[in-house]
Amino acid sequence: MKTIMLLVLTSLALPFFMLSVWVPPNKTVSGTVYASSGVPVQNALVTATSDIGFGTATTDVNGHYSITSGLPAGNYTLTVLSNGYLQVTVENVTVTVGGTTTENPYLHYSGGISGRITDASTHIGLINVAVTAVSSDGKHVGAALTDILGNYTITTNLATGTYNVSVLFPKGHVSKTLGSISVTEGTITTGHDMALEHSGTISGTVTMSSNPLANATVIAVSTSMAMGTATTDASGHYSITDGLATGTYIVSATYSGGFAMPQTGVSVVEGQETSNINFTITLLPTTSGTITGKVMDTGNAPIANALVTAEGQATFSSEDTYTDTSGNYIISTGLPTDTYNVTASAPGYTPSSQNVAVIVNTVSQADFTLTKIPPGQSGTISGTVMGDANPPVPEFQSPLITLFVLTLAAVAIAKSSSRKPKPR
Repeated sequence: MKTIMLLVLTSLALPFFMLSVWVPPNKTVSGTVYASSGVPVQNALVTATSDIGFGTATTDVNGHYSITSGLPAGNYTLTVLSNGYLQVTVENVTVTVGGTTTENPYLHYSGGISGRITDASTHIGLINVAVTAVSSDGKHVGAALTDILGNYTITTNLATGTYNVSVLFPKGHVSKTLGSISVTEGTITTGHDMALEHSGTISGTVTMSSNPLANATVIAVSTSMAMGTATTDASGHYSITDGLATGTYIVSATYSGGFAMPQTGVSVVEGQETSNINFTITLLPTTSGTITGKVMDTGNAPIANALVTAEGQATFSSEDTYTDTSGNYIISTGLPTDTYNVTASAPGYTPSSQNVAVIVNTVSQADFTLTKIPPGQSGTISGTVMGDANPPVPEFQSPLITLFVLTLAAVAIAKSSSRKPKPR
């Protein structure tokens, strides 16, 4: 469950897809997205991804799309996502710099699941709650946000089959799942409502050397795998207010380079607060320096999931990490005193490097600005997307980017897969 939560938090915060890595020249991918009846699909989101590049486009009124930048030469996975249809994935789309590859995906109807999410006590609908549907075989995942009345309708990427529908970390409430919901492509199954109980609360303070400690992470996990998390404020105070069902919890506090003994047997009752669960962080002995910083694009927007590597010039020490959703990174282990070549890279961007002097027990700063790979160094993927005519599902009410991010989060939950090995 902890892995799932981290994946969800990461995915939902993930700014606008997964950003980039390094690269040689790029190519273009284009085409038209059609449904089975040959009807053009407008506003379909088409993405091309690989270890070295990333590009995206939205289909026009004729179903046409063209990805013209961010694609160095290589093989890509093309994904098409549109409300009312099943997701389509095309593997091994070859791109060459200055060339155009044509792919014309075809979309079939999705099924749908709808219902209402309410507060169990007041029966008032809960707004902007994330709801996911995962098929029993884990191959199909859809997601939606509740509207102002608490209603949700998941109408994307649900093939015929049986699904579990879950509410993800609703603010101030406890998560819940409905199982064995049958779905048929082209129709919506209705009435799958959930009334959510109020979460319990665990609160306290975290200190270091008798001083309040900000930005420490506190995690509570029960024997039934219910869980919640919070970060301390400037006064060292924290309050976990989401996801805590009645039960007994293990609560732990963590901070970079520090340690505190977990507290076991912490009792929580839904709707009530368990207070004064306090921690003292002790710094661990270290033989490492620290490199920290931020990775941004030329528009001063953070790049999430950028790879940052540090290579020692004399010690040959090597460490790496990935940026968070705000573009921040930190490498705090495995860095003896040395001068390091630090490189930041992300798919669709030109990598950037700098030399950084590191001394044990000190912090060095290294910020990066990455430039998007220009069209002149990219290939093109283009085409037309067609799909089944008039899918019998309502219009998606949220922006397409929200749909994309929600689906990424749901896929992460369904697969709970670990990140592939990091390049060295």
